[in-house]
Amino acid sequence: MSKSAVRSTSVFLALLALSGCRNDKWGDPAWYGRESTVADIAAARTYMRSVALYGQLSTDAVFDVLPLSNQVRTTFASLYAQRRGKGAVWRDSVLRKELARNKRCIAFYIVTLREVLFGEHCGEWCMTLSVDGRRYQPASIRATRAIPVEYKHIFGRAYAPRFKVPYEVIFYAHDEEGKPLVRPDTNSMTLYIRSDTGKEASVSWDIGPSGITFGG
Repeated sequence: MSKSAVRSTSVFLALLALSGCRNDKWGDPAWYGRESTVADIAAARTYMRSVALYGQLSTDAVFDVLPLSNQVRTTFASLYAQRRGKGAVWRDSVLRKELARNKRCIAFYIVTLREVLFGEHCGEWCMTLSVDGRRYQPASIRATRAIPVEYKHIFGRAYAPRFKVPYEVIFYAHDEEGKPLVRPDTNSMTLYIRSDTGKEASVSWDIGPSGITFGG
């Protein structure tokens, strides 16, 4: 084998190894090193929903949706504290701030293909939140260059920054009359994602003791 062929093969194998490292990092919750933490991440992932829309010969869009519910924010606070070597008091302080946000808003992280554009004016896709049949418009939708590393690990292999973009989507937690969207008798919540060509996808969650919760 010629020297140039050997050199090309070595470069290819090196790039392949690096690519594998990048992909595996977010897919392996053992990066945190504790069995309880691995279990927490696995539990948080059960709240993630994924849906895809297809054309005749291609995939139009793929959405991985994580609601920042009380349960998910609790996992975030634990991972955030552990990664910094902090104890329970510091973790609980972070958690109180996280849960306070859920009294003001209902938030999601959505990871989708780079070709998918959200936005009120120039976006090709929009979304609404249905809570027990009542539909609401988002307060804000914004693409973000990166999400906290703790959430990247919850997304796992669904988070692929070379091909996808994370969005932060926020809905007000109260309607125009000041009434909470999620109430004690609320049973379910559905996020609808619709394109300007009329294609629509939806993901749903149960609300309450057997599902997700928001606020205090």
